[in-house]
Amino acid sequence: VFAVVAVIALGLALFGGTDRETTDPTTWPAFPSSVPSRDPVPGASEFPVGGTFVVTSSPGEPVSGDAETCSLPVTLSDIGEGTLITLLDATRAPITESMLSYDGGTSSSCTYTFGFEGVPAGESFYVVEIQGRGQLVYTERELREGVDITLGR
Repeated sequence: VFAVVAVIALGLALFGGTDRETTDPTTWPAFPSSVPSRDPVPGASEFPVGGTFVVTSSPGEPVSGDAETCSLPVTLSDIGEGTLITLLDATRAPITESMLSYDGGTSSSCTYTFGFEGVPAGESFYVVEIQGRGQLVYTERELREGVDITLGR
């Protein structure tokens, strides 16, 4: 009973009194026929990418790290805090760059993180490159899920 009274009271408040004109549904104000279109959200066609780059020990090339430092063999001297990592589009043109940031290690590995902001959606594929270390090809879906690269055994 209370619910019925509440609905009637709400109806009266929204649509006016109880005279015949306002209780006739054909005279009630119309609801909008469509929702107004929203302006596109800036950057909606772009997405961020997060990733890790792990360097592991290989025979003859020991790697070790702790919470603050990483010890790499001379053959890996081009890898470390601040190493440039580049994201390329399908034509191999640069999209954006990031730098490796040390994130800790173990007795046999060192982990770095990186991130790309404002990656344009819709490329047929993307390429992640560390100069002198090769290129890896990813789909947009793979990039959105995160990039995990391992160098070494």
